[in-house]
Amino acid sequence: MCLPNHAACATEFSVGSRRADSKYFRARLLLPAAYSTVPTALANSDGLVRAWSGTSISAYVQPLADDADGKQQSGSYHVSRRRLAGLPDLEWMAREAARRAVARIGARPVPTARVPVVMHPDVAQSWLDDMYEAFTAEAIIKRESWLTGKLDTVIASPLVTLVDDGRLEAGVGTSRWDGEGVPTRRNLLIERGRLAMIEHNCYWARRAGVRSTGNGAGGSSIGYHNLFIEPGSESPEAILARVERGFYMDDQGAYGFNPVTGDYSFQAQGFWIEKGVKAFPVDGVTVAGRSLDMLRDIEAVGNDLRLEGSVGCPTLLIAEMTVSGS
Repeated sequence: MCLPNHAACATEFSVGSRRADSKYFRARLLLPAAYSTVPTALANSDGLVRAWSGTSISAYVQPLADDADGKQQSGSYHVSRRRLAGLPDLEWMAREAARRAVARIGARPVPTARVPVVMHPDVAQSWLDDMYEAFTAEAIIKRESWLTGKLDTVIASPLVTLVDDGRLEAGVGTSRWDGEGVPTRRNLLIERGRLAMIEHNCYWARRAGVRSTGNGAGGSSIGYHNLFIEPGSESPEAILARVERGFYMDDQGAYGFNPVTGDYSFQAQGFWIEKGVKAFPVDGVTVAGRSLDMLRDIEAVGNDLRLEGSVGCPTLLIAEMTVSGS
């Protein structure tokens, strides 16, 4: 681990990437040790006064590996922490990102099929971030959420417990108060598959006749603090071994997410699964589904939860999604 010196960290990333494989081409380095201390003060005409500060540090590396016909395959690793001591070893990060790039060499599309999909934590956490708006009081009250009218009903597999924890120890999104000075807390949004609550700021709490959940993000907006699905008991390797034929999705690209309907459709990269192992790398496909169906169809939750920022998710196995390819 290097100290937060940009030049030293860039060298460590570069050396680590080159050591990972001879097919390494170059690494894109974005503020490889960006760090900050942010003081915050909040006061209003009602006499409320709050002041606090927090630190953060982040690192990012993206190696590129040569492929056929002048193509390049990329791998990446990004992490944010509250403290320097929480960063993983930078050379390990570089090696892992380079390994991901090299593993994609020779990627190709597959025929369109309805198959099980294993979501890598990076992809699963992006899905959580996309879904969050549906759990806010503003979207529910405006009827712009696919969860409107579903409070206290089963919306997901019993394996799913979704948490937003404003008090998580050393969490990137941890704070004593939200952006309106309301104390933060641990909120259970989904509890063993049941939609247990939605999140409010002060304005939308008044509209609903309830109290704020400590999720004011400034203005009239609502935001999460540390959002994650609680880990399960199965290892990622055990989850993969359960799939006879399917797709392991470890990166996503264009298209997108509809926050009103929950429709999910992204260009994807990953690996085709045969008999519980990764058979070959895949790109040029689109993975699609509806978030409500996806939540209900979660058949396994991994034990590999790592919050690399303010949102995180373990490996997920979804029973069936559409993989559109050649």
